[in-house]
Amino acid sequence: MSIRFIDMAFKMPTNPVETLVLVALADYADDDGYCFPGYSSLIDKTKLSRSALAKTLGILEGAGFFQKKPHASIGEGRKVNTFRMLFDESWFEEVVVEPPKNTRLILSRP
Repeated sequence: MSIRFIDMAFKMPTNPVETLVLVALADYADDDGYCFPGYSSLIDKTKLSRSALAKTLGILEGAGFFQKKPHASIGEGRKVNTFRMLFDESWFEEVVVEPPKNTRLILSRP
């Protein structure tokens, strides 16, 4: 579990379902942003249907939030994917709001 990626996932400009999937992936991610959850694990964690999960993963991957690659085969027809989170702190810039002790984060690149 990467608290860093979970925290960033909550700050992304995504809808609630996309945020849920990003947080679920981040919950499996290591500190370098790599994770290997299966669809059944993500379905259990998000409570989404398989088709809704697949659609949301496709949207998020297409938007550049993560990269998905085949990792290994398990038995016949079953594959494990490697997910690599691509977002990090560089996606945000710190903006100081008056008074100076208040700060907020703004998305600085899509």
